[in-house]
Amino acid sequence: MRVLRKISFGVDKVCSALVVIMISIMLLATSAQIIWRVGSGFIPWMRPLSWSEELTRFLLVWSTFVGATCAYRHGSNIAITAAQALLPEGGKKAAGVLVHVICMVVFAAVFVYGFQFCQRQVRTTDALPINLPMKFIYACIPGSMVILAFHALVMVLEELTGQKEAV
Repeated sequence: MRVLRKISFGVDKVCSALVVIMISIMLLATSAQIIWRVGSGFIPWMRPLSWSEELTRFLLVWSTFVGATCAYRHGSNIAITAAQALLPEGGKKAAGVLVHVICMVVFAAVFVYGFQFCQRQVRTTDALPINLPMKFIYACIPGSMVILAFHALVMVLEELTGQKEAV
């Protein structure tokens, strides 16, 4: 159990760093696009960047899915706890386990459909301005679902064993 928790927290740290990097790149790409677009009106050789908008859009999608893994691990997702608060301690534990198990089922279903979607993108053309195959753009869907399911498993084990302290 301790090893799984350490892996979960390690994956969370990597995902958190990736989100910060992706949002920073989005900020830089968007700023560069604004500068080049404004500059193109004054300097003839400056042309608006053709790739920045698409890069920002794809990074937004990736940062959303990767960020969801961080939010889930920290319990920062939306939760309705009014009914759970009324339960006795054993009922709270059972409700917590049930919620994470239901989440694992949802994550598995989204993984299957996300993986199938990525498989269909093998025949799809590249994202033109950044010249990247679309299957890599959509890989964040099944990839994040694997991480989310792993976090959910660790959180079920934490609920069952009562070991929720930080690693």
